Amino acid sequence: VALPLAIAFAIASGVPPVMGIYTAILAGIIGSLFGGSKFSITGPTGAMTVIILSIVHNFGLEGLLFAGLLAGIIQIGMGFLKLGQVVKFIPLPIISGFTAGIGLIIFIGQIPNALGLLVSPKETAIETLIELIGHIGGLNLAALGITAGTLLILFFFPKIAAKNSFLKNVPASLLGLVVFTFATYFFALQIPQVGNIPQGFPSLVFPAIDFSKTLDILPSAFTIALLGAIEALLCAVVCDGMAGTKHDSDKELIGQGLANVAMPFFGAMPATAAVARSAINIREGAKTKFAGVIHALILLLILLFFAP
Repeated sequence: VALPLAIAFAIASGVPPVMGIYTAILAGIIGSLFGGSKFSITGPTGAMTVIILSIVHNFGLEGLLFAGLLAGIIQIGMGFLKLGQVVKFIPLPIISGFTAGIGLIIFIGQIPNALGLLVSPKETAIETLIELIGHIGGLNLAALGITAGTLLILFFFPKIAAKNSFLKNVPASLLGLVVFTFATYFFALQIPQVGNIPQGFPSLVFPAIDFSKTLDILPSAFTIALLGAIEALLCAVVCDGMAGTKHDSDKELIGQGLANVAMPFFGAMPATAAVARSAINIREGAKTKFAGVIHALILLLILLFFAP
């Protein structure tokens, strides 16, 4: 599940796909080892794509790396100042409205991919819809078929698998990913593809930071920090409810901050804990924090052996 999500959220954020994988690997390890939630999985998330895309459009890739670094420092400060408890007082309707809005933006942003249309990522849903209408004549039936087929697998395979002891542990999302990736490869389907992904370990880099733009980028960094903090702590609460654990909110903020401070030095994007991956982590039987580390190491092996 983490592999296609990492790639998809990178593309939706307007950055190279491999940045999403680097983020899932590095943030997955750091977030699990140093965070305050036993089962939270850290990586790229849908909520982050909106602000990341805006930063990339306004400040470029270097500006994004700088904003991520500042956001990490802010999150570490929030943890040391014991602000983790404050987040729980945010009204639920704000969280619900925000989450629904993010979901709508992601849904609209993926319509071009579902139809096989080559439309560049836009900052707003309205811009995406306008661009979509202008390109609707290029509808790709093969891409539409894959979209429909994947959705059918996601909806109906779990019901079929529940009646079969051999299939019940096969994730529907993994089946859809494998079936249609191989179909695209073997039948040479003419549809938009992710393209080549560099093979090898993430390289240590020192981002070119323009400190003269600190004041311009700081509001974006605060947004990333606050958004990441809220999402991570909500994720921790969900994990507690599913697994009967109790998280340390301040330690979780520090862990998230450390992950985001490290990201720019490996050419990766800002990250936070994700409910979808964390819930799957618990549901599939995770027992310790090392489940998150192992998930990241498996992603690294995929990058090393299957990247091209």
